[in-house]
Amino acid sequence: MEDFEHYGVAVVITNLKKDLFYLQKKDEKCPIISFRHKYCFFGGAIETDEKEIFALRRELLEELDPVSAKLIYESSKKLFDDYFINIFHQRTKFSIYESIIDDDELKMMACLPVEEGSGVLVHRKHIGEKYFVSDLRKTSLKYFNRLLECI
Repeated sequence: MEDFEHYGVAVVITNLKKDLFYLQKKDEKCPIISFRHKYCFFGGAIETDEKEIFALRRELLEELDPVSAKLIYESSKKLFDDYFINIFHQRTKFSIYESIIDDDELKMMACLPVEEGSGVLVHRKHIGEKYFVSDLRKTSLKYFNRLLECI
């Protein structure tokens, strides 16, 4: 396996039709100023000696209520790895998972509090209007471009 300076994991939370997405919107408390008021997938850094799927579970439990975190985690399937330069200018291996959730459960999740910012339900036709965290823009576009190819 290649050596990277930083590892990350995130999950795209969507419905079966893939026309609704549950995204995280960072708030003014975000320690990374350039991330404030921007959108991203739920997830975060993988800690030393932590397997990525366990990092995803930990991050979901840190950011969401336990019922939502469990539902998302249990339905998550790995999609792809992406490489980008993050805010610390480190070479990063970033793994993306996808979790398909029932429409009613997505809407319920959007009403619950989120630890780091807020959870926002966004329709596919409005995704292009949202400002993603700059360092995740490439990864976000890769996922949405793949989605558009399948429609």
